[in-house]
Amino acid sequence: MAQKQDRKDYWQQTIEKFLSSGLSQDEYAKQHKISKASLYKWSKRLSIPLTAFKKTPLESQAQPLTFIKIPSVSVSRDSIPLKLEIMGVRGSSIKAEMSVVLEQVASLLKALIV
Repeated sequence: MAQKQDRKDYWQQTIEKFLSSGLSQDEYAKQHKISKASLYKWSKRLSIPLTAFKKTPLESQAQPLTFIKIPSVSVSRDSIPLKLEIMGVRGSSIKAEMSVVLEQVASLLKALIV
């Protein structure tokens, strides 16, 4: 029984390493001296799609996250309600609701465009 679990763990780790490698199945199998058929078989057996978490060309070029400073302004008659939702590549999102003045919105949009 322990050997079965060891093999399962081995292939789960191998598939996860493949998915994070950015390599094609052929390249990964050749570099790690494993069968592409085994990689496929175990991905099916473990229900881990071989395309999950694979970086797209756009993601490979992504820059590290940075914070932007938006100057705070006290709430006034000029403020407007803002609901903001930014969707990520894999379904993650950031939501915010606040009262802002137009200058803050302009600063935010300029930062997002860069």
